[in-house]
Amino acid sequence: MIEGIITSLKGSLRDSYQDYANFHIGENAEIWIVADGATNAKDSGEFISLFCASLLGSLLSWGDRLAVKHVPDAINMTHEKIKRRFICAKGSFLLLFIDKKTDVQHCFYLGDCRVGQVMDGAITWHTQPHSLPLALGALDEQQLCLHSQRHVVFRQLTARRLEKPDYLQLSLNLSLPVVLATDGFWCNHPAALPDELSSEALITHLNGQKNTSDDMTIVIRRHPNDNGATLS
Repeated sequence: MIEGIITSLKGSLRDSYQDYANFHIGENAEIWIVADGATNAKDSGEFISLFCASLLGSLLSWGDRLAVKHVPDAINMTHEKIKRRFICAKGSFLLLFIDKKTDVQHCFYLGDCRVGQVMDGAITWHTQPHSLPLALGALDEQQLCLHSQRHVVFRQLTARRLEKPDYLQLSLNLSLPVVLATDGFWCNHPAALPDELSSEALITHLNGQKNTSDDMTIVIRRHPNDNGATLS
């Protein structure tokens, strides 16, 4: 049995919450999504939420036939369907597709949302953000997180034109918790989670972060009896 926990906190300097998160645990596949609307582009929160919700709906329409090969076409069709409603909107998204027959994990992403593995409370990120510090040669997590231009992304989801998302096949240990997060969370270096992975403990943890000016969203995939403290 797998369960998911979504926890979010509106940024203290944000007029409205513009992140998005959702998941689906099916018989043959799991879909996990996290996204972040750009604060400097009109209607980006609505755009990113509609894009992700419509994308998830499109994928689930395949029912028992759902396979990872359907993801690229669903992304293209979803973007085409909504793009004219959001001329200037943009944002970041990450979709993790887990084939339950093989445990192979497929990641599609644009922008600065990330996916990582949790062990002993610490997080090891397995995707790199499409952010300017990386393009300028940032060598480690601390440089990525603390750089003055961390918010500048060089690839993202835009309504005007769809860039092909990056694709990465992952080899996460699915017996341990997996986390998807927006940049408002992972910028708090070093990224960590509390020992207790419950909704109450997670919201307390988010409120205790050093930087709470930006929206923070995390999605946790875990076994109900595993808090991710140690390898079993």
